Amino acid sequence: MTDSSFSSEAIAKSRGWFIAGGILLWITGFVSIVYPEIASLAIVQLVGALLLVSGVVSLFLAVFGKHTSHRVIQFLLGLIRLAAGALLLVHVVVGLLALTLLLAAVFLVEGVFSIVTAFRVKGHRGWGWLLFNGVVTLLLAVLLYIHFPSAADWAIGLLFGINAIFGGTSLLMLGAGTAAPKS
Repeated sequence: MTDSSFSSEAIAKSRGWFIAGGILLWITGFVSIVYPEIASLAIVQLVGALLLVSGVVSLFLAVFGKHTSHRVIQFLLGLIRLAAGALLLVHVVVGLLALTLLLAAVFLVEGVFSIVTAFRVKGHRGWGWLLFNGVVTLLLAVLLYIHFPSAADWAIGLLFGINAIFGGTSLLMLGAGTAAPKS
């Protein structure tokens, strides 16, 4: 049984959107790779702004929400999000340092888990790719830690750019791999 929303015909109807999205992601990715410092700072500011918005929403729900049992928690979460967002926007460089350390920690944990999982599924087809991914991810974590704090200037922007290029490529390939819809 297949999901009708992912049928070849449905994908073909969105072919142009996939190609346009892929091209936009490529442009975003290349700009982020060429100017990783600017991209890194923009990402920190975006995260700060999103935290501010979510903090306002949480406070609004705490004050005007129908469920009274969660108001205190919702209010406290709103204040924490507002504070974190404001700190990221006011102290962008400190936020950049914190997000870089967080990214390194995520890569460290992900790398270890991927390596452990690879050995648990050893013998299955493709287990080597999982091991390779784990080793590369672990190496990225180590590189971020070794080059911290100087890596903070460019790491988030560069990694975002690389991810955007891969995401754009997958959208382009999906769009290019489908036939144009029949009229």
